[in-house]
Amino acid sequence: MSTADKPLGIRAVLAIPDYRRITAAQSTGERYEGAMELAATGKDGSAEKEFATIVAEGTGGYPELARLQLAGVLLKQGKKAEAIAAYEELAKSGTDPLLRDYAALQAAGGRLGEADFIEMQNRLTPLTGDASPWRYSARELLGVAAFKAGKPDEARTVLTPLLVDQKTPQSIAERAQIVLAEIAAAEMGNKGAAEPIAPGAGAGRDQRTRRRAAGRGEEIMGTA
Repeated sequence: MSTADKPLGIRAVLAIPDYRRITAAQSTGERYEGAMELAATGKDGSAEKEFATIVAEGTGGYPELARLQLAGVLLKQGKKAEAIAAYEELAKSGTDPLLRDYAALQAAGGRLGEADFIEMQNRLTPLTGDASPWRYSARELLGVAAFKAGKPDEARTVLTPLLVDQKTPQSIAERAQIVLAEIAAAEMGNKGAAEPIAPGAGAGRDQRTRRRAAGRGEEIMGTA
């Protein structure tokens, strides 16, 4: 017997769980919107509590969204370790792949400058594949991590293709170009420092330096 063929009273009883789920989802949605309003108006402490409650008690997809927003609010308040933990929890247990990978990207970003390059590679490499919606941001972050770790060749290998790929977002390409320019400038500086001084150039410079020093000494003596 289909649901439509069942007596009205039985159909009403069967519909109760669906009604409760819908009501709970609506209630969670309203609470989420209220928390978002608190965050937008700078009431971060209250927003943090509301998002945390939704994470613990909410229904539907709202707990994952709330965990993402909770991490952002924690970060705004300077609670970096707690924010990274929230991102990592979503990255580990989230059911929405898009949110899960975004949380993993944010957690990696929070570790930039503190984690060693191996850790950054482990965090970001799964997000750099061509199928990843966050691949450009992940590649940029990986290149910056290599640069900060003193690995210019690896940074160049990761960042240079971002300048060639026409699908790279402009802001990411511009930041990648800045890092690559810094790498080139550093290499030019090192090359210049390593070049030998031409014969006689150092002697001439020393003589000029001594003359300037002597003149400066005369000024001091004259003042005295």
